[in-house]
Amino acid sequence: MRQRVGWKPATGATRSEAARGGIMRRFKEKTMDTHQKRPVRGALTAAVLVLLGAGAQPVAGGTLPLYGGLARCTPTVVVPAGGAVYCVAVAETPPTEPINVLIARILAGPNKLVEQFGYGFAAAPGVVSVGWYAEEATTSFSPRSRYCQVVLDPADAALTVDFTVHANGQVILEFHEGDLGPCPSNNGRN
Repeated sequence: MRQRVGWKPATGATRSEAARGGIMRRFKEKTMDTHQKRPVRGALTAAVLVLLGAGAQPVAGGTLPLYGGLARCTPTVVVPAGGAVYCVAVAETPPTEPINVLIARILAGPNKLVEQFGYGFAAAPGVVSVGWYAEEATTSFSPRSRYCQVVLDPADAALTVDFTVHANGQVILEFHEGDLGPCPSNNGRN
């Protein structure tokens, strides 16, 4: 039953007083249909958010999932207090080979995410480039930040990586895709 917004006589006013413009008050009632199940919808929404958020959390055994891609890491750095760390990865493939996975994340050590915010973007052929295109960026202000891990599938995609450490408004350290190498042990693979 849908209820509507309307006028209702104030306490003590009769219908005839209301019809003559007597004391009136404005009220707004709920517009929820009785068949709607808000608690169920809320529980389902929470379950979906937990499942979506589980991708960045350690899974059984305390490892971070790699989603089946090739993982490469920048050299380990020491970030000064008050510094900021940025990791940006861009991948491109031919139109016949889609990008399955592109992840960029900042870690403090094996299985210790310290990234605080970031974004991701992907486009089909013809939107940004001739082939498939994806970019992922993440940022951390944690002095515990040590390296950037990039996970990519397919492994032969053209990859550009920029890992920079900023302090006092200056870039104090910078690595690129040529500096990527094996990740520190126990970085998500057992």
